Amino acid sequence: AAAAGPAVVPAAAAGGAWSSAYRTLQAAHLKLQNKYDKLKNKRLQGIIDEAEVYRMELAEHGAKAEELINHFRGEAVRQRDAAAGAEGAGQRAYELERDNAELRETLLA
Repeated sequence: AAAAGPAVVPAAAAGGAWSSAYRTLQAAHLKLQNKYDKLKNKRLQGIIDEAEVYRMELAEHGAKAEELINHFRGEAVRQRDAAAGAEGAGQRAYELERDNAELRETLLA
């Protein structure tokens, strides 16, 4: 009862046919490996280029956002100052009306 396994060709019988086939396969493998490496590098470079474009767009959007933030901060300060001026003007108008009423009372008395 011999074990059934794959047929093994003795090294001596392999001769030139097997080594020629091996060299052909090895050359084909190297050629395929080179194609793969070129394709992989091309794809990676494409991804790197795309990431650079996105980075530039993000930097541009960040600069524009910073510009808007500064604009709205300035606008908030301007509105605050205008509101403070309006409050002061309202207070001044109230004081003038009160002074006017006191003068009227003095003249009519």
